[in-house]
Amino acid sequence: MSFLLARTLHRLCSTHAPRDETVKGPAPPFAGDDRVRVAPSLVAGAGLGGFAARDIAEGETVCEYRGTVLSTLQVLRTPDWTYVMGLGRDRRWRLVWVDARGDLRIAARYVNHAAPERCNLRVERLPDEGCARLVAVRGIRCGEELLYDYGPRYWVVTGRRPS
Repeated sequence: MSFLLARTLHRLCSTHAPRDETVKGPAPPFAGDDRVRVAPSLVAGAGLGGFAARDIAEGETVCEYRGTVLSTLQVLRTPDWTYVMGLGRDRRWRLVWVDARGDLRIAARYVNHAAPERCNLRVERLPDEGCARLVAVRGIRCGEELLYDYGPRYWVVTGRRPS
């Protein structure tokens, strides 16, 4: 399905107004996660961002993108795709999506977009597990902002522009 068609279907199937998900106040607690802290992003216009809370080795899983697992029909009915990630096809050949919008404690939802040459994370999609792992592509120093490339599809489907 073309992404322009997906975006059009999304708008037609969405029956609810988008909710304001603006986070105010201190960063939420992350259960037992010693690798990511949340602070104002260094990416222009991005709001909050995820930062390395300690040194991270190349190949280490930094965090997992989790949330509500959705079917394609459920995604098309979702009013806001800002936190939706496509995971690909599961072993039954169904497309799987995950929406991290509902839980502010999911550290991966704070990792912002960057051009591929600036990224320090890659995405490992696990549709059968209903999540994606964000893995370090190189050593990351404590305090460095965590970034990965959302890909061109994200910007087409959400109707937003990369910063």
